[in-house]
Amino acid sequence: MIAERAIDSADDSVTEPVKKPRMDPVDLLDLVGEVPSSNHETDTGPKYRTYAAAGVPVHVLIHRDEKKAFACSGPKPGDASAKARYATKVEVDLGRSLPLPEPYPALDTSVFLAG
Repeated sequence: MIAERAIDSADDSVTEPVKKPRMDPVDLLDLVGEVPSSNHETDTGPKYRTYAAAGVPVHVLIHRDEKKAFACSGPKPGDASAKARYATKVEVDLGRSLPLPEPYPALDTSVFLAG
Protein backbone atom coordinates (compact mmCIF):
# COMPACT_ATOMS: atom_id res chain seq x y z
CA MET A 1 0.00 0.00 0.00
CA ILE A 2 1.10 3.52 -0.66
CA ALA A 3 -0.22 6.49 1.19
CA GLU A 4 -1.29 9.74 -0.38
CA ARG A 5 -2.52 12.78 1.45
CA ALA A 6 -5.96 14.19 0.76
CA ILE A 7 -6.18 17.95 0.30
CA ASP A 8 -9.22 19.88 1.44
CA SER A 9 -10.05 22.01 -1.59
CA ALA A 10 -11.76 24.65 0.56
CA ASP A 11 -8.57 25.76 2.30
CA ASP A 12 -5.80 23.67 0.65
CA SER A 13 -4.94 22.08 4.01
CA VAL A 14 -3.70 18.51 4.24
CA THR A 15 -6.02 16.09 6.01
CA GLU A 16 -5.49 12.48 7.13
CA PRO A 17 -3.56 10.16 4.80
CA VAL A 18 -5.67 8.25 2.29
CA LYS A 19 -4.57 4.68 1.60
CA LYS A 20 -4.88 3.45 -1.95
CA PRO A 21 -3.96 0.00 -3.17
CA ARG A 22 -0.83 -0.08 -5.25
CA MET A 23 -1.25 -1.53 -8.73
CA ASP A 24 1.67 -2.39 -10.90
CA PRO A 25 1.07 -2.23 -14.67
CA VAL A 26 1.29 -6.03 -14.92
CA ASP A 27 -1.70 -6.27 -12.54
CA LEU A 28 -3.78 -4.83 -15.35
CA LEU A 29 -2.81 -7.58 -17.83
CA ASP A 30 -4.83 -10.76 -18.15
CA LEU A 31 -3.61 -11.86 -21.55
CA VAL A 32 -0.67 -11.00 -23.81
CA GLY A 33 -0.83 -11.92 -27.48
CA GLU A 34 1.95 -11.72 -30.04
CA VAL A 35 2.13 -12.22 -33.77
CA PRO A 36 5.84 -11.68 -34.44
CA SER A 37 7.25 -11.46 -37.93
CA SER A 38 10.82 -12.33 -36.96
CA ASN A 39 13.11 -13.18 -34.04
CA HIS A 40 11.03 -16.07 -32.75
CA GLU A 41 13.86 -17.12 -30.43
CA THR A 42 13.31 -13.97 -28.35
CA ASP A 43 9.54 -14.52 -28.32
CA THR A 44 9.77 -18.14 -27.20
CA GLY A 45 12.65 -17.60 -24.76
CA PRO A 46 13.22 -14.33 -22.88
CA LYS A 47 9.77 -12.83 -23.54
CA TYR A 48 8.01 -16.07 -22.59
CA ARG A 49 9.96 -16.27 -19.31
CA THR A 50 9.44 -12.57 -18.58
CA TYR A 51 5.65 -12.86 -18.96
CA ALA A 52 5.61 -15.95 -16.71
CA ALA A 53 7.86 -14.29 -14.11
CA ALA A 54 5.58 -11.23 -14.08
CA GLY A 55 2.56 -13.46 -13.50
CA VAL A 56 0.73 -12.67 -16.75
CA PRO A 57 -2.07 -15.28 -16.66
CA VAL A 58 -2.23 -16.10 -20.39
CA HIS A 59 0.38 -15.77 -23.15
CA VAL A 60 -0.71 -16.37 -26.76
CA LEU A 61 1.88 -16.66 -29.52
CA ILE A 62 1.19 -17.03 -33.23
CA HIS A 63 4.20 -18.50 -35.05
CA ARG A 64 3.44 -17.91 -38.73
CA ASP A 65 6.68 -19.47 -40.02
CA GLU A 66 5.88 -22.78 -38.31
CA LYS A 67 2.13 -22.32 -38.90
CA LYS A 68 1.44 -22.91 -35.19
CA ALA A 69 -0.47 -21.14 -32.43
CA PHE A 70 0.32 -21.51 -28.74
CA ALA A 71 -1.61 -20.61 -25.60
CA CYS A 72 0.33 -20.76 -22.33
CA SER A 73 -1.36 -20.35 -18.95
CA GLY A 74 -0.74 -20.91 -15.26
CA PRO A 75 2.43 -18.85 -14.78
CA LYS A 76 5.09 -20.41 -12.53
CA PRO A 77 7.50 -17.60 -11.63
CA GLY A 78 10.24 -19.93 -10.29
CA ASP A 79 13.25 -18.95 -8.18
CA ALA A 80 14.57 -16.57 -10.83
CA SER A 81 13.11 -15.17 -14.02
CA ALA A 82 15.42 -17.48 -16.02
CA LYS A 83 13.46 -20.45 -14.61
CA ALA A 84 9.98 -18.92 -15.02
CA ARG A 85 7.55 -20.89 -17.17
CA TYR A 86 3.90 -21.68 -17.71
CA ALA A 87 2.27 -24.81 -16.33
CA THR A 88 0.02 -25.37 -19.35
CA LYS A 89 0.83 -25.07 -23.05
CA VAL A 90 -1.69 -25.75 -25.80
CA GLU A 91 -0.50 -25.96 -29.41
CA VAL A 92 -2.56 -26.11 -32.61
CA ASP A 93 -1.88 -25.77 -36.31
CA LEU A 94 -2.89 -22.41 -37.75
CA GLY A 95 -6.36 -22.66 -39.18
CA ARG A 96 -7.64 -24.60 -36.17
CA SER A 97 -9.36 -23.18 -33.12
CA LEU A 98 -6.98 -22.43 -30.24
CA PRO A 99 -8.65 -23.14 -26.88
CA LEU A 100 -7.99 -20.47 -24.27
CA PRO A 101 -8.63 -20.65 -20.52
CA GLU A 102 -11.83 -19.21 -19.05
CA PRO A 103 -13.19 -16.57 -19.46
CA TYR A 104 -11.83 -16.33 -23.01
CA PRO A 105 -13.45 -17.91 -26.03
CA ALA A 106 -11.40 -20.08 -28.38
CA LEU A 107 -9.30 -18.10 -30.86
CA ASP A 108 -9.95 -18.62 -34.58
CA THR A 109 -6.42 -18.86 -35.97
CA SER A 110 -7.43 -19.10 -39.64
CA VAL A 111 -7.09 -15.31 -39.96
CA PHE A 112 -3.33 -15.70 -39.49
CA LEU A 113 -2.98 -17.85 -42.63
CA ALA A 114 -3.80 -14.98 -44.98
CA GLY A 115 -1.03 -12.91 -46.46
